[in-house]
Amino acid sequence: MLDVQKVTILADYFIICSANSERQLKALAGDLSRQLKGDVGRPLAVEGVPESGWMLIDYGDVVVHLFMPE
Repeated sequence: MLDVQKVTILADYFIICSANSERQLKALAGDLSRQLKGDVGRPLAVEGVPESGWMLIDYGDVVVHLFMPE
């Protein structure tokens, strides 16, 4: 987790997470969605798909980057 409050107005925090496969990437994105659904609600935007090896999930103040090492 990176605190980016002082360097950008886009978000307060970036969370960066990697997965070793498309399946893990999809599981991380799905679990994140389920965990935050009650507290934060739905994301403002989702970019990318597990098959691409990269996803960005924007919750406003928090932006989550999920990617495979490649």
